[in-house]
Amino acid sequence: MNKITKSTRIIQGIHRLLNEKNGVFPKFHCNDAGIYISPSRAEDFPHSTPAKQGVRIEGIRSLVDVLSEDGDLNLYGFGMLVNGTIIYESYHESNIPINRHVTFSMSKSIVSMAVGIAIEQKLFSLESKLYDIFSLKGKYHVKSSMKELTIRHLLMMQSGVAFDDVASFFEEDWKKAYFESSFLFPPGEDFAYNSLNTYILVAAIEETSGMSFSKFMDKNLFLPMNISDISWDMCPHGTAIGGYGMKLSIPDMLKLGWLFLNDGAWTTNMTTIQLVPKWWIKECKTCKVLLPEKQIIQGYSFHTWILWDGAYLFNGLFGQNIYIHPGRNLVIATNASAYELFPDGKFVSRLMSYASIDFNFRKTYLCLPGRSIANIFQKNYSKQERKILRKMIDVEGRDFFFKDNQVSFVPLFTQVLYSNYMTGIQRIRFHVRNCNIYMYIHDSGEEYVVKLGYGSTPYIQQTLVINGKEYRISTGCNYVSEGMYAGMIKIKFIYPEEVSSECMYISLKKDTLHVHIEEQPSIVRLISALNNERKLYNIKKRGHALMPEVIIRKLIKRMDTDIVSR
Repeated sequence: MNKITKSTRIIQGIHRLLNEKNGVFPKFHCNDAGIYISPSRAEDFPHSTPAKQGVRIEGIRSLVDVLSEDGDLNLYGFGMLVNGTIIYESYHESNIPINRHVTFSMSKSIVSMAVGIAIEQKLFSLESKLYDIFSLKGKYHVKSSMKELTIRHLLMMQSGVAFDDVASFFEEDWKKAYFESSFLFPPGEDFAYNSLNTYILVAAIEETSGMSFSKFMDKNLFLPMNISDISWDMCPHGTAIGGYGMKLSIPDMLKLGWLFLNDGAWTTNMTTIQLVPKWWIKECKTCKVLLPEKQIIQGYSFHTWILWDGAYLFNGLFGQNIYIHPGRNLVIATNASAYELFPDGKFVSRLMSYASIDFNFRKTYLCLPGRSIANIFQKNYSKQERKILRKMIDVEGRDFFFKDNQVSFVPLFTQVLYSNYMTGIQRIRFHVRNCNIYMYIHDSGEEYVVKLGYGSTPYIQQTLVINGKEYRISTGCNYVSEGMYAGMIKIKFIYPEEVSSECMYISLKKDTLHVHIEEQPSIVRLISALNNERKLYNIKKRGHALMPEVIIRKLIKRMDTDIVSR
């Protein structure tokens, strides 16, 4: 690369293109027809209304409003499918339903379905080696690791091949560049997201089937589903890119999501056919690569993201999503121009939050026109309880992150007593399920789930294992109506087998969670009392010194303190 980065070369190429009208990039980004294909809209799929499917229209509209009004998310198109029927579509005023939209990496999940079909047709297997599929011996100068690279490695983004999306801008022959590439790590030893892995999967299907990828997809998937006029962007040598470069409409995205949710089976004209092997969909729903550092993503499967809420995700750059939630029998499709590159952001978090709220999936007759949110809960709930539920619904499902905080939900006194130290709270999230309140606390690299008592059940006791030690903990919350914390929710953590407890006061201001924490007993006060006792009884030892002020300040920071989410 002439000792300059690939990113620098892209910038230089764009500068040259603008100033000299002379591009330095291969001209390959075109669809398989080479022309614009006018989209068509098939009205063959069942449609229903939210009310008939037991879904609150207000909840859907609220979700669409959140995604539309957030300048970082910029929703263009939205669709929802429940119980196998499309119940809602919404489009930006500049958009129309028949428009297809670029999907970016979302197309990888569609390619994965094609791979399952190819394996079922015995074109190759998961363990087939690229070296054999493409008869690489004598064709290319391959590294030894290339001889071990399999279809499975490509699907799991564990190939280790260095030739990637950015490098492809400077190559005409993508297959040659891929097969002769160096390796970042041996196949199977790490995870590195690379669209060229998907491109090679497409090439493998073409190599073994003897037909173009678009024809393979039309024959085996799209035409049986009445999905038409689909184009794929091509590499310079005419193979579909696969990892991106496909356009779909919202209804077609919902169809593909339903196919995945329905284990690859498709019903048309009262006849059900198995388009994608059921065993393959099961494999795609099983997490293969754990990604523990992620907040929303549990891991990765065969070109499918596995989320912590039990849902599956087909995801592309800038908010192109097919969100599939088996527990709700729900599929959500979105097109957007969001400022997000991967699923681990607030766009997907908003979808997860919506799906987690039971109230969104109640019959609409529970929410009568003109009635306030306070009255939709059971009549025997007190005014105090309704205040708590309203406050908790405000923060329902959101992730609130805290940076560089040493304060923990385990009182410092308890930590010192057992030499069981915590690094502090990194994230807080709340869920309300059937009017039960759950608090998720990410502290010291682990997530702890506590159920909060309130109202007629002020405390709920449970057992937590923290750093290998078992603690009994009672947790409850109440609405503070007066005093310096008026209007806030007070959450109390009592360790009934210990002497310590902790109070957490929370309030939501815009999208920021403000938390004030107080511990009882206070180590600082205990030390002060001990020093006073020493003075009272004249207990002095040579060399004894009072605790330095800087240490006391640090202790206070780890106890009675305010923290603010980012």
